[in-house]
Amino acid sequence: MRKMLQNPENCAVVRTVGYIGNKWKPIILVRLLNGGKVRFGKLCVQMADISRKILSQQLKELEEDD
Repeated sequence: MRKMLQNPENCAVVRTVGYIGNKWKPIILVRLLNGGKVRFGKLCVQMADISRKILSQQLKELEEDD
């Protein structure tokens, strides 16, 4: 039987979901993982539903989070 963690912040899954737990970051990550290096303009075209401002903000946050 598995033990429950006393502090869920120590759980890698909880931390990961905290980093990518919004609407756009998982989609951005999939695009980048499948396409390698992608220029900002091309990413904007591939993700037409996201504004340039939000895309830029999300990319900066991902970069800060490594």
